[in-house]
Amino acid sequence: MAEATHRLLLLDDVILSSSRAQAEDLGLTCGVCLGLLQLPEETRCGHLFCRACLDAAASCPLCRAPLVDGGGKRNVAPASPAFQRLLNGLRVCCPHHGRQERVPAKKRKAAPSGGAQEPACEWTGCFGDLLKHVSACSFEEAPCSRGCGARLRRKDLPEHLEQFCPIGTKCEICCAHVPTAGKAAHDKANAQQHTDLLWRRVVEL
Repeated sequence: MAEATHRLLLLDDVILSSSRAQAEDLGLTCGVCLGLLQLPEETRCGHLFCRACLDAAASCPLCRAPLVDGGGKRNVAPASPAFQRLLNGLRVCCPHHGRQERVPAKKRKAAPSGGAQEPACEWTGCFGDLLKHVSACSFEEAPCSRGCGARLRRKDLPEHLEQFCPIGTKCEICCAHVPTAGKAAHDKANAQQHTDLLWRRVVEL
């Protein structure tokens, strides 16, 4: 599995029924975050944890055995290749698979009784490919590219940038900084100024 920011992946959120018994029997969950193991490391005392969950630990989170010997060497090692292959081969789905997405209030009011349900992600595959999928999934949250602080599903980012982002853009005519939601009002209020500016540019050609 490729390196990625640690994301909590709970067994119930991603495991397919065909792999559930295997995952539970083999203990493929981390004792710290309780999610499926990501980049698993094994302690000398025989316990497995996500690499990110074990990074700052000085002792085993389960039995408290020291993770650093007298010489300052950490007593942890990557899980065996056989175990990693077993883990990566688990059949899973996207964390957003089959999830009932909330419909915005405006759309919900206009929807038939009971409310409409937006489609959820239908990706399924091997656990070894899951983090790569999540990093590009349109249903996964991502920060606004303009840095306004908002976090939205990737598929909702274009609408946010066009209509709601408070940071906005530069007016292509007068070069003023305009919040996106106020662009129409800006154009209306400055229509004469914009006309004059465009006319000057034509005359100067």
